Amino acid sequence: MRAQDVSLGFSYSATASSNIFNNYEKVGDFINRGWLDLSVYPSRELEFYLSTGYSLFQKNPYLNFLTVELGADWVRYLKGRSMIHFNAGVDLQRFKTEYDYYNYYQPFFQGDFKYYINPSLLFRASYVFEYTRFVYFPDYSNHKHRLFVQINKFLPLKMTLRGEAGARFKVYTGDGSRIKQIYGRLRLSKGLGYKIGLTGEVTLKKNYVSESVPGRIEENFFFNTPFYDEFSWDGAWGFLQMKAILPHEIEFATRVSYYRRDFPHILALDLEGNPLQPTQDREDNLKQFRVSLKRRWPSVEISLIYMYRSNASNDPYFTFSDGIVMLSTGLFFR
Repeated sequence: MRAQDVSLGFSYSATASSNIFNNYEKVGDFINRGWLDLSVYPSRELEFYLSTGYSLFQKNPYLNFLTVELGADWVRYLKGRSMIHFNAGVDLQRFKTEYDYYNYYQPFFQGDFKYYINPSLLFRASYVFEYTRFVYFPDYSNHKHRLFVQINKFLPLKMTLRGEAGARFKVYTGDGSRIKQIYGRLRLSKGLGYKIGLTGEVTLKKNYVSESVPGRIEENFFFNTPFYDEFSWDGAWGFLQMKAILPHEIEFATRVSYYRRDFPHILALDLEGNPLQPTQDREDNLKQFRVSLKRRWPSVEISLIYMYRSNASNDPYFTFSDGIVMLSTGLFFR
């Protein structure tokens, strides 16, 4: 195997957050994260990879955790830029003793088919499978399925219109209870010259929940745990984004996002933990603003990100605002 058939990367990020738990208590911390990425390419179509990282919390060390992903990626290019793509592997996450109930391993598989109907019309179909096994909480173990189809239409004046429709299914392995979700997404992108691009996107999704699920959902409401996922809420969200290439090849990006989130079967509570009267399900309105600068060289990448978030909720525990600053750097060898 030739040396150029192996790539190695080291990455580091330093993050300062004023609200790591995303709630009204506003607990801040400084987080150091490091990653090692190794890829081996036996052929042009096949990649084996390993990605591992560790996160260190300066003020809350009981939150420190390890992540590992091991997998393989295969792509076959067909006539006219069409392609078939498969990705399979396993993720795992390990916390220290205080949070070891979040530990899990997760085999996954994804298959994609992209077909150019004509030079300006691209069709894509995809299937994603994940099995999440919680080591100490088997009742929360589940398998997820996602199916979607996507149409990309390349329009005049450097515009691209994308439509996507799909369904997700989450099945708890213990009792077979499930959550079904359907969603639709529309995106419009516009290039302004070759150095500026604008993108807008809107997504709607709706959950259908088995009668036996709500008690389990009540444990899923924390934003930053593995129990919180795309099935924890339904509603709508969208964003507007601009990217530009500045002098010295610096990439500038800014994004404004809005999320309207409904949490079916999760009651809004007061700060003492009592249901609000009259009883009502939790509802959130989350606004985010993000701006970033990035510079890439052949073997080095540096980025600086600032994000501000403000969440208004009928559950006062989840009414918060915070700011996040992250500096990242990476070294890559191939």
